Amino acid sequence: QCSMPAPASQDLIPVFHMTVPRMSAVFNYMIRYIHGGWGDRVRSLTMWEASFPYFARAIQNALTGCPFNNIFGFTDGTFDHICAQGGKACMRLNLDQEAVFSSYKRLHCLNTIAIQLPNGMMVAEGPFTGKTHDSMMLIKTGWIQQLMDLRARGGRHFAMFGDSAFALGQHVYCMHKGVLDAGQAALNAVMTSFRIVVEWAFGHIGANFRHMQYHQPLKLGSMPLGATIIVGFLLSNCQVILYGSQVVSYFGTEDLWNQLTLASYLNGK
Repeated sequence: QCSMPAPASQDLIPVFHMTVPRMSAVFNYMIRYIHGGWGDRVRSLTMWEASFPYFARAIQNALTGCPFNNIFGFTDGTFDHICAQGGKACMRLNLDQEAVFSSYKRLHCLNTIAIQLPNGMMVAEGPFTGKTHDSMMLIKTGWIQQLMDLRARGGRHFAMFGDSAFALGQHVYCMHKGVLDAGQAALNAVMTSFRIVVEWAFGHIGANFRHMQYHQPLKLGSMPLGATIIVGFLLSNCQVILYGSQVVSYFGTEDLWNQLTLASYLNGK
């Protein structure tokens, strides 16, 4: 079955002189190839542990009024709208449509969680079913356990910052919700304007991989959908290494960004 959006497929026919099914087969093959070879790079948080102190310093220096000196990144969840699966496809995949249906968003989707680092790179994990909450996704990533292990080995206490959808913990700071006192309201005001960097990164991926905005062809079982999402994050990171990003300029981390190379990133060093 075709796994490329019709507008994109038709535009590429005169370029590659291939039929739509043939282009889809090539597309799916390359997604699997890239994901199989380098997909673990975008999922790795441990490869950045040595840079956590520099990330925390960069964030504190950039955020006027930030009371934390141990935040190394900002986390949030995102989703990709997919086609509702039905009929024989559901039976073949043993798929329960309710698993990928988000009652909050009122659509079928796959969720992904990511951490935006101040050097422009993202760490991502997923996809998860559409009904999986942000806090549950974070637990399933194992990132909190990795931070606990780092501290147990004698490292510093580091934490990530997220919105009010996350549960407050030792390694997860989040926006205050409910009735706020003056201090909590002030903290929210300071951090709200800065955790938007995660949304910039999500927007960057959406702009560069527009095929993910056509939900009709995005069917479980007809394409490597989970791998496609992770490859989007991976290639976005590669683009940041080559050309920089708005996040790098925002945090003034050009020195950290200059240390990045495609060879070291793709080799996991």
